Amino acid sequence: MMQIQTKKLGQLFIFLVISFVCSSCSTTPKIQYQTVLQKKLPNNISVSINAFNDEREEMDRIVLGTVQNGYGMDVGDVNAPPELFSQVKNALNDELKNSGYTLTAGKADLIISATLTEIVCDVHESTSAQITIKFKLMDGDKKVMDHAYHGENSKFILPVNCSKPLNKAIQNLMGEFVSDLNRYVSENSPKKAA
Repeated sequence: MMQIQTKKLGQLFIFLVISFVCSSCSTTPKIQYQTVLQKKLPNNISVSINAFNDEREEMDRIVLGTVQNGYGMDVGDVNAPPELFSQVKNALNDELKNSGYTLTAGKADLIISATLTEIVCDVHESTSAQITIKFKLMDGDKKVMDHAYHGENSKFILPVNCSKPLNKAIQNLMGEFVSDLNRYVSENSPKKAA
């Protein structure tokens, strides 16, 4: 009888240690963006990304969120990879090119301005990621879009990993924005740059 109780206490102790240790770490997600919209032929419409700003607080550029153990205690951080902002910009470029637009640094048919306002990734009972970017679209001197887009994703993933939910959240956001851009272009003929 004493051996059974000792064995059960030992198993409980091992379970408690594993559940604490497995979640007592920080993590850094990897961005491996893959375009989500179907590839299109070139559409002879030039697009310029006039500005892409990062308005997040300095600390939010370093830490994206928290890691909690099974008891709800914060045991680590979700650290931002140093190239995260440039990877988000590259995701927009990739999605635009994939949709047939010609990217240019000079005059263009359509001008996009973007402001990154939020990227959050938390590991609690599940892993969740959110991203918010405010886009403005100009067709000549006419503002045709001024909207904040929000992408999110949540998954139950072990071991701790924010990469998949964060990649999917970015894909959801970029897919929605470029789909709206494609819809605008199909319903309106952008003014050609001089």
